[in-house]
Amino acid sequence: MMKMSNTPINDLKSVLDTIQSGVISINNDKFLIFYNDKAKRIFSLSEEFIGKPISGIVRNPKILNFIEQSMKAIENQNEITTFEEDFFIDASQSFDAKVTFLKVETSVKSKYLIVFNDISSIIQAQNSQREFVENVSHELRTPITSILAATETIPTEIPFRDIIIRQSLRMNEIIDDLLQISMLENNAVFNLQKEEISLSDLILSSVETVKHLADKKNIDIEQPKDFNCCNLKVDISLIQNALSNILKNAIMYSNSNSKINILLSSQQDSCIIKIIDNGKGIKKENIKDIFNRFFREESSRSREYGGSGLGLPIVKKILDLHNGDITIDSEIGKGTSVKIFLPIQT
Repeated sequence: MMKMSNTPINDLKSVLDTIQSGVISINNDKFLIFYNDKAKRIFSLSEEFIGKPISGIVRNPKILNFIEQSMKAIENQNEITTFEEDFFIDASQSFDAKVTFLKVETSVKSKYLIVFNDISSIIQAQNSQREFVENVSHELRTPITSILAATETIPTEIPFRDIIIRQSLRMNEIIDDLLQISMLENNAVFNLQKEEISLSDLILSSVETVKHLADKKNIDIEQPKDFNCCNLKVDISLIQNALSNILKNAIMYSNSNSKINILLSSQQDSCIIKIIDNGKGIKKENIKDIFNRFFREESSRSREYGGSGLGLPIVKKILDLHNGDITIDSEIGKGTSVKIFLPIQT
């Protein structure tokens, strides 16, 4: 919330006229108080609109509903709220807008600012990036599929046969991860499909997806029994993907015949999932970089263990979309502890 003592409307308007965003101000009754030059051009405003209802100026029902809800939220929580919408002005003009709503307090009374930022170029760039990744991925998959099919004709005793298969499958994994992270980062087209699920069921289903990998190395994944600390409302498929990625890393870097522990707890308004392995560990100085795309501690580890280098960036993005968090603590030669925080469904 902004506090501005004894600031005349004209002085505030003169400042706002210098910015590239459209800004309008309304009072508690949702009547227009003033607008800046950019808003004047966007909405074709004139002085006769002063004192008129905002519903006669902004005709997009989703944005009008956003303003209504924001006024309630800002009174209760003093929070600045934002909203992104394809903003329709008239039959000939529309743009993708990021709308920000905030409260301004003066010595006289409170009023509200609504800021319209044209993000069409950002959306266009995101869509172009997504299309590029999709097209390149498609072009890469075709020869990889052909290579995998061709290897079926190579006798199994030929040494390089397994290398070709392994590296081709790794390329497919990289393509899948590139597509997913591109989708997750493109907020313009991505929507979470949230459903309610218990934490214990979520863990059970996630462990099931990696059990075959653990069995190959005779690794035991220990889960808490009958733990029902909280329910979550999440995109189940995405959160399972995130947990599976973390478990795959734990399995990949753990020694054979070892153990991975999963601990569950709750803290205030969060469920906490802790995954502990006794693997090779991560250097302290590298922990800050492990959520960066394609980060590798050592090229030798990349050759030995494979992977796309996108697993943890995908995990971080999925948790960000759920207003969650992730922390990692590790020590070389002793293993890694990963904590995942997810909001409790109330």
